Amino acid sequence: MADQSMRSYLDDLSAVGELIEVGSPVDARFELASVLALLDRGPAVRMTTVDGSPHPVVGNVLNSRERLARAIGAEVRDLLPRLAAAIADRR
Repeated sequence: MADQSMRSYLDDLSAVGELIEVGSPVDARFELASVLALLDRGPAVRMTTVDGSPHPVVGNVLNSRERLARAIGAEVRDLLPRLAAAIADRR
C-alpha cells in the first residue's frame, strides 16, 4: 500500500474482504462499542451512519498482526523488526 491514507487502507481492506460496512444507523452512546466488541477479533468495521456524528466511524482496523502489517506495507514476518526500527529512529 503506497498511499498511506486511511481511505486507501479501508479500500484495500474492503478489496480483500476484511471490512464490514454497517449502513444502518448506529447509536454512538450504546451501540457503537457493542458492534466493535462483538467483532473484536473479526474484520474491520465502517459504520457510515452514527447518530450524533457527521462522520463515519471505523474500528478494528489494527486488531491483528496481518492488518497491522498491511497498514504499514510490511510482511507479517517483518513486522517486529520494522516497528522496532521505527521506534529506534523516532525523532
